[in-house]
Amino acid sequence: MVHERGKTDYFNSSAMAWNGDMGWAFEAFRADAPRHMERFRRHPRIGDQAFISDLLVGEGRAPRTFRRVLRYDAIVSYKRDRCAKGPPPRACVVNFHGWPKPCDFTTGWVADAWKQESPVERSSHQGLPGVG
Repeated sequence: MVHERGKTDYFNSSAMAWNGDMGWAFEAFRADAPRHMERFRRHPRIGDQAFISDLLVGEGRAPRTFRRVLRYDAIVSYKRDRCAKGPPPRACVVNFHGWPKPCDFTTGWVADAWKQESPVERSSHQGLPGVG
């Protein structure tokens, strides 16, 4: 998971990767969805990321974040890190929170990157019927 920007004890659900079955987390939410939706509907603790964060920390399963796995400066904010001219050299991921979204750009590095198919997407297509 990603750290919520500026908050070391909150996690952000914009990017998550799991190792193993996390169905128990969904079942915990589904067990009382209306209560969880009400509890996490006001700023600053909102949505699925607040539920997941609290659940994992409460279970003693605080996630290894991308910041810890990669490095602190691997994930940057388009706005806060002023990436209009391009991402910092050590950035692996640029987070677009709020506006603008990557699809809103028509020129520049974001538009160019958004239109390119990633190597992961290309490799995941290999061997699929009807895909060249």
